[in-house]
Amino acid sequence: MTTLTAHRPRLMLRIVAVSPLRKVVSYPPYLTGVRADGFAIEFTIGENYSDFVGYSRCAPIDPDDPTLPKNW
Repeated sequence: MTTLTAHRPRLMLRIVAVSPLRKVVSYPPYLTGVRADGFAIEFTIGENYSDFVGYSRCAPIDPDDPTLPKNW
């Protein structure tokens, strides 16, 4: 990990770069938030690294409820 520091009068800005670089596949586009219904996915890959994150709204009912039809 590389740390860069920029000095300004009474202000210190610290920028941290990720090394090695990683590729991100996401929907909606990376760092744009989630869809109106709360859905988003993000898959990140790099050297010896992978990560998956998914977001969605809560289910309105319990999908494991035995009283629901089998094809629900």
